[in-house]
Amino acid sequence: MIEIVVYAVFVLLGTAGLLYGLVEFRRARESEHWLVEDATVLDASVIKHRGARSHSPLIRYEYKHNDASYEGSRIMFSGLDFTSSRQEVKEFVLPFVKGSKIRVRVSPRDPRRSVIEPGVDHRLKLMLFVTSYVMLMGLGGLLGWWQ
Repeated sequence: MIEIVVYAVFVLLGTAGLLYGLVEFRRARESEHWLVEDATVLDASVIKHRGARSHSPLIRYEYKHNDASYEGSRIMFSGLDFTSSRQEVKEFVLPFVKGSKIRVRVSPRDPRRSVIEPGVDHRLKLMLFVTSYVMLMGLGGLLGWWQ
């Protein structure tokens, strides 16, 4: 009985992750064709994760589209946080000086959605693979493949 619950949880988690990843993958592919707008960097900092030795960049920027102002913070469509050592993240954030101008891609359907680096990051592909694997492991268990 406990095995069925575990396999069902695998299927649910894998399916949820896979659906999220597929939506992000579609947006990432579309972002390559989004409108290019000028943006101003509002903040660029390094965030330390609690209880972990990893760090992530936070880049906030402001841009205008059709005479309306928007704020964004998406760097790329990676599916996972861009985490690394403090030094590597500091080097990544270095070019994003507060007040500097950058180019961002803006969704023509929803101008609240923007990204600095358009396209599909390799971490998103990895996430799709892992979540598919988890889902299939659970499905295989429910169907009796592992007995």
